[in-house]
Amino acid sequence: MISKAVVLTSKIKIKGPLYQGPAIFVNWHQHLPFLLAYHGPFKRWIMVSGNPFLEPVAVWCKLLGFKLVRGATGENGIKALGVLIDEVIKNQGSALLAVDGPAGPGFKVKPGCVLMAQKTKLPIIPMAYKSKRGFKINSRWDKRYMVTPFDEIELSIGEPIWIKEEENLENSLQLVQNKLNEL
Repeated sequence: MISKAVVLTSKIKIKGPLYQGPAIFVNWHQHLPFLLAYHGPFKRWIMVSGNPFLEPVAVWCKLLGFKLVRGATGENGIKALGVLIDEVIKNQGSALLAVDGPAGPGFKVKPGCVLMAQKTKLPIIPMAYKSKRGFKINSRWDKRYMVTPFDEIELSIGEPIWIKEEENLENSLQLVQNKLNEL
């Protein structure tokens, strides 16, 4: 698996605070390739679409160490988000969410992370990365950012964002969006 090879062979510099408790780690869909390999060993929860064509992605996530909830958009996505919230609370765990996925629009935060933070009372931790030899796939909706083995990767971690249950959804979404854009 190339993603594990990247983690094992690359020089990874972490910029920002390492949060030690349960949290909702968020990123743009663009940054999933490396962040899946980075977060997998921590046995975090992730939501992957239930569409059959994404079965290889679900298998890949399991191999990396994730615990899966299947579902992504519409009514199925709302149900899956509820299951994800319940599992995170029950297991006192963490989750990884690509907040503009699974099909965009790119770089626009969707409500799932804020709703999850309000229900679980966990902080949102924004994350992004860049690398010396990385490259974007501009033909994709998410402008997928790929890194290669033996790369130099800078992983940026933002300060925890605490969202109270009574906070305004639109303001909270904008806050998460701004914090991700700052990285």
